[in-house]
Amino acid sequence: MLINDGEAIKSDVLKMSYPKQIPQYFNEFIQTVNPKMAIITGGKSSKYSPTIIEIDEFFNSELFLTDSVGAVWLFSDGKNPIKVEEWK
Repeated sequence: MLINDGEAIKSDVLKMSYPKQIPQYFNEFIQTVNPKMAIITGGKSSKYSPTIIEIDEFFNSELFLTDSVGAVWLFSDGKNPIKVEEWK
């Protein structure tokens, strides 16, 4: 778990590479960070990698996969909802 000054770090956006496997404490990490959206770069690299359906089960947020949508740009002024633009 990521901790800063004794408190768990929360984030609106999580960017991660496509996992080769689901880490042991992945669910706990996702529940602690509680992102509103997740950007997953790359794609499934082997038949043993988890499917996007398996990954999606961990998130209560919007998922963007760069192998499907291409680049993802996020814009925020820190007050209003994050604006997302996709480019492929």
